[in-house]
Amino acid sequence: MAYSTQADIEKRIPSTDLAELTNDTDGSSVVTANVDEAIALADALINSFLRGKHEVPLSTVPDLIREFSVTISIYNLYQRRIDLSIPEVLQSGYKDALKQLGMVRDNKLMIDDVGSVANTAGYYKSSKGSAQTIYDTNSTQTGTLDKFFSNCRIVRRR
Repeated sequence: MAYSTQADIEKRIPSTDLAELTNDTDGSSVVTANVDEAIALADALINSFLRGKHEVPLSTVPDLIREFSVTISIYNLYQRRIDLSIPEVLQSGYKDALKQLGMVRDNKLMIDDVGSVANTAGYYKSSKGSAQTIYDTNSTQTGTLDKFFSNCRIVRRR
């Protein structure tokens, strides 16, 4: 599942501009394959930031991730047309999206993702089985929360 769609992109830029960015012959109609490629590249970049913190691809698309995908996709469409200059607002939006994705990666900005293991020390409560069951993402060990906390030790990071 892609994080954004052509319809999402068309909410940000007019379809005539999208046709010019995607159609290399006459710019009269949108070439969907080029839009899909730009979205796929954007989503791959997003996943590279999320990998290790979230299960990728995300099973649901939070609004923030959709916005990143649209911004990066539009930037990618401009990149494919070297004869067109990228507007400053798009360049700064692209840089901001990358900066914010870095913040997600570094746990400074959280996204709404049910599959996230961020800020859980690798432990999460399962939606399967008993509500008391916890799982460690690094092993197959299970137990109750009381058992987990009784076995915890403080780890200090420098």
